[in-house]
Amino acid sequence: MVERIAPFGGTAKTRPHAQVVFESLIAALQADSNWKGGCYTRQPAAGLAAMGRAYAPWGFSQAYYLEQLYQAEGYPTLKSYLENYWDKVFFSFDANDLIAMLRTGIHGDISATPADNGNFEQALNRITVPALVMPGSTDLFFPPQDNAYEVEFMPNAVYQPVESKWGHCFGIGANEPDSFVIDSYLKQFLR
Repeated sequence: MVERIAPFGGTAKTRPHAQVVFESLIAALQADSNWKGGCYTRQPAAGLAAMGRAYAPWGFSQAYYLEQLYQAEGYPTLKSYLENYWDKVFFSFDANDLIAMLRTGIHGDISATPADNGNFEQALNRITVPALVMPGSTDLFFPPQDNAYEVEFMPNAVYQPVESKWGHCFGIGANEPDSFVIDSYLKQFLR
């Protein structure tokens, strides 16, 4: 259907560890008394904030926090970063939309089709178009070794990790050096 693909920041099948993290994020949101089984009349703000705090250590890498890279973005303290970045991010979403995205992630599996019947390696082998697979080197949701395994079964795939301290968020366009690297790899791939 397409001439080539260039996935980054994800996997062809969500592994159990990421599924557990996604379930914990959903639980944090649903613990808000305003959740009301998803039939809320106003956004469950406490649940959204809790979800943001639970997501924060997974979204960026340990090095990002250790080196206080958030300070370069205008957040002088970790507290101000959590409150003014993560709260803003999660308050911008609808709670049910977030849960739908996470459930999609929990069940993500390209082999969950009648043609592959759960045979993950067979499903990967059926991806015959040229592929440039670019995991983030410090992505905690989708660690690079997951993509390295997948590429072994994709006949025309290249594994090209992106070295970044931005964890899962390496590809969101907020860190110019990461964007430059991704763009460079994509330009080379598209030639």
